[in-house]
Amino acid sequence: MSQNTPLTILSTSVRQDAGGRYCLNDCHRAAGALDKDAPAQWLRTETAKKLIAELETMQECTVSETAEKPVVTVPGRNGGTYAVKELVYAYAMWISPAFHLTVIRAFDALVRGKDPTPKPKAPRAPALIGPRRQTLGLIELYTRVNEMRGLDRNAALISANDRATVKTGINLFEEAGPVRMEAPDQEPVMNVTAIAEAIGGISNRRINPALIEMGYQTKGGKGCRCPYQATELGKQHSRVVDSPRRHASGFSQELLWKASIIPLIKAHLAGATSPYAAVALAADTDLVPQGGLL
Repeated sequence: MSQNTPLTILSTSVRQDAGGRYCLNDCHRAAGALDKDAPAQWLRTETAKKLIAELETMQECTVSETAEKPVVTVPGRNGGTYAVKELVYAYAMWISPAFHLTVIRAFDALVRGKDPTPKPKAPRAPALIGPRRQTLGLIELYTRVNEMRGLDRNAALISANDRATVKTGINLFEEAGPVRMEAPDQEPVMNVTAIAEAIGGISNRRINPALIEMGYQTKGGKGCRCPYQATELGKQHSRVVDSPRRHASGFSQELLWKASIIPLIKAHLAGATSPYAAVALAADTDLVPQGGLL
């Protein structure tokens, strides 16, 4: 064996014989050592036979003068099939176009005296800011949309974070550590129709006058989006919600009531009759919101 500069293919050193021919068995190992790609399989092909015959006829092998044949087989444990460079190229092409390119580049690197094995690229530092800014932007966007749909702030935030995590794979809530958010009042609210149904035996037109008589609400002023406004006494039992206007753009407001108002109205209707009630009832006919429990 000569001590020529070794050819290296995919980190595999390819041996050479005294005539400068390259070991196809080493090339086979570099290509993955599949049985179907063995040098013996290739040498049986018509293409290989014709190429070898042509090289023998032309006697233009690119090896030293000591090489008499373009391909030889050396028996023994450390033997193998050795071939000239042209046959190495042809063998590599027979295996696959990708391996053919790898061999060409390996020979080019051998001529230039460079290592053909590509150096692994240094891992790129993770982009810590960009994706998280994107996630935060999605959380803010989804939170606004959820609040428009009627969710309270906490529920809107939690839902938005879950959705943003699905989109980006980043859970900002988990990264921020344990968080405890004070739960908002989740008590359901009702309009006057639902209140009247809950009390039973009373028209919904009687509810708004009763709430005014009790001092829990007043009529909304001119230009007010909500027909009624809760007084300080009524705020603990009520909530104002925004609702899309029907057949029009923009939003209107509606004063809704918690279930805690029902026994108070019952007590008022059972024990108090106000001269104002009849007048208020007639004036409020067109102001009663329609719908049921929200």
